[in-house]
Amino acid sequence: MTEEHLRTAGLSRSKALAMKDICTRVNAGTIPSAALIGQLSDTEIYERLMEVRGVGSWTVDMLMMFTLCRPDIMPVTDYGVRKGFQVLYRKRALPTPKQLLKLTEKWRPHRSVAALYLWRIAETAKTPKKKKSVSK
Repeated sequence: MTEEHLRTAGLSRSKALAMKDICTRVNAGTIPSAALIGQLSDTEIYERLMEVRGVGSWTVDMLMMFTLCRPDIMPVTDYGVRKGFQVLYRKRALPTPKQLLKLTEKWRPHRSVAALYLWRIAETAKTPKKKKSVSK
């Protein structure tokens, strides 16, 4: 399909170009089939998929957690995971991805489960209510 045809389906220019890149790479064999990708190591999956336009570490993390059911994935760039960690440990600021990676190392080899708990903590955390300003 042409980029214009993909755009008529509602895709942005960037998404249309990403879809075309994915298709090109699948046809060339650089993106493995669903049956073969599960046989690759985490590192190999990151290496192959991060080359694809529009695919970042978050996308690869979600694929590995929810499609490939990998038990030790910590999506350190995910806001919800970072927020859950902040709430759980009563931190003033969100941890950076680098800090989160280091701090969650002790949870190996079950970091995927830990990420699920961190998302839930972030979802259920009470957000502080803004004080109403009093007009004079």
